[in-house]
Amino acid sequence: MTHPSSDSRRELRSLLVRAAREILAEPETPFELRKVAERVGKSRTAPYVAFGKTEEGGGLSALRLAVAAEGLDELAQTMEDAAESSPDAESGLEALAAAYLAYAMDHPRVFRLVFGAEVARDLRRRFSSPDGGREQEAVARARARMERVILNVIEAQSPGYMRHSPSGDERVVSGAIWAMLHGVATLTLDEQWGLTRVTPSEDPHELAHWTLRFLTHASSRALRDVALALERAKEAKEAKEAKSGGLSASHDGRIFASAARPVVSAMAAYRLEESPSMRQVKAHHERLERTASPALHRLRAQWSLVEGARILWVDDHPESPRHEREMFEGLGAVVTMVRSTAEAAEVLDGARFDLIISDIRRGGDAKAGLRAIKPLRELGGGVPLVLYVGSTDPGRAVPAGAFGITSDPEELLHLVLDALGRGKR
Repeated sequence: MTHPSSDSRRELRSLLVRAAREILAEPETPFELRKVAERVGKSRTAPYVAFGKTEEGGGLSALRLAVAAEGLDELAQTMEDAAESSPDAESGLEALAAAYLAYAMDHPRVFRLVFGAEVARDLRRRFSSPDGGREQEAVARARARMERVILNVIEAQSPGYMRHSPSGDERVVSGAIWAMLHGVATLTLDEQWGLTRVTPSEDPHELAHWTLRFLTHASSRALRDVALALERAKEAKEAKEAKSGGLSASHDGRIFASAARPVVSAMAAYRLEESPSMRQVKAHHERLERTASPALHRLRAQWSLVEGARILWVDDHPESPRHEREMFEGLGAVVTMVRSTAEAAEVLDGARFDLIISDIRRGGDAKAGLRAIKPLRELGGGVPLVLYVGSTDPGRAVPAGAFGITSDPEELLHLVLDALGRGKR
């Protein structure tokens, strides 16, 4: 009996894997050994020559593993290329995610095979012949490569995703990203989107972007925007202090103004670090923790409440709350400024808002804003209304119908987060 040489066996294996890939690219063609052998013009026993006997762990099981190893290598290479061609770490993560989703859409049957139950069972089997064992090792190497690509990209996310990971462990974050991406890919392949009221884009890049947004409390870009918004709040507080003759030292380290500048400086320094080491990341994180105000701590977790929020702001001197307005706009809110209750009523008649901020004194009328609370809330469909004034007595009760009242920019931010958060429950 003549045994095939190693070279001819490797060539036959390559032909069979290529034929298997061709079959998997055809939605209706069954993935069977007979079909694969016919595709390359070989007898039905040819797969056993290349992959060993079925009863010993070869045959279709070993062929599946060979295809899975090739598919995993392709997927890893695609993700790695996408991440490396991106201009920065954060866009690299989105590019990697988009590449994962695009591969699933372009190679649906290979994708399902790679992560399917049959390959999982094949990987757990103890093969009595070396054929299946070799294919298991190839899959293990390819899978390790794919995981390494994800881990490497996650480790570069120190300014954003990693800092906000509850565990701080890149392996946990990598697993979460993979789980979310795989879920999106599976729902897309199973054509589930059209069966629900959830209608995401079918563009892999857009799907990746929104998937990653829900993974973390804030991206690095968003966190920088928060820091810049806090700088606006600092300026607002300083302006109020200048008018009132300054604040006493009893406000100690909780003063919003004193916390914002070092945070912004730290953010600026971080943008200069292309690939900070984990030691630098830890030191930077500790520095942020020392300098951050209570509002910054809260914003890091809840900035998304403000992003996209529609705020109607009533003030007869719209230039007065300029810094506060810029703060909210820096967080992604859309702020509409009007000078009077009448203007506010006109705007509310044709648009919907999530929150109203109003002054009280307008011109010579010391109670104009108080009288406007009820009609503005009714016109806005019960939307919360926060009163933001030049000064207020700390013991003053919140006027009827108002969500809150303050003269402090930091407290205003807390009230806005409270009001918007309640509206989304």
